[in-house]
Amino acid sequence: MLDSTNCEAKRLSAVGQSEIWLLALKQTNGRGRRGKKWLSGDKDFTASLLTYPTINEEHFSLISYVAGIALYEAVVKIGVSKNDLTLKWPNDLLLNRKKIGGILLERAHTTLNKNQPLVVGFGLNLVSFPNQNQLDKDALQAESLKNSGFGISEPSVFLRILMRSYNKWNNIFNHGGFLGLREAFLERSFSIGQKIKVKTINNASYGSFFGITKNGSLMLQTPNGIEFITAGDVLLVGN
Repeated sequence: MLDSTNCEAKRLSAVGQSEIWLLALKQTNGRGRRGKKWLSGDKDFTASLLTYPTINEEHFSLISYVAGIALYEAVVKIGVSKNDLTLKWPNDLLLNRKKIGGILLERAHTTLNKNQPLVVGFGLNLVSFPNQNQLDKDALQAESLKNSGFGISEPSVFLRILMRSYNKWNNIFNHGGFLGLREAFLERSFSIGQKIKVKTINNASYGSFFGITKNGSLMLQTPNGIEFITAGDVLLVGN
């Protein structure tokens, strides 16, 4: 049992632990982006990768694309149709427009390794999901694989599938740069032109999804032109 796999990974990075995957069979204080709680049951999937990327630290955020595509692919490998899955920028996995998974990247710091650590956290609703009254007012409805009628894997089995998928896409990124990731993400995301709302720390913008830039920013088509968004929460509008 852990408070959170991301917290444990950061503790390990401080004492010089080399790259490692962590799986919690029970997580008591999971976290999502911007301090939100990640709610999960005992048989759901919560895991983190402590890694030491060799890329420039200013590009660490691009690893969220590696993680998102890897999670998508791993869920497909356990029997979910690609037609039912969508990657929502920047870090959510949707099943029939309901949230089943998410990713949380967190920086860590150490003086014991020449490369700085990065923690990549994964959550997937295998068997349970939070009720709407446990979520923010305008949050996407949550779902689980079991509730949707899909066969489910044990968390330890799913971890092995995810590890292989992550290694594959991380190698693509390391050898080919972000371009290949960008195209792969767009193939698995919602269509260009999808109406969305993007909430940032300071405001909210409405418009149409217009793609992703070469540095990973979301492009939002608005009546006033293209907005380039580096961080925010995307909500689907209509349809």
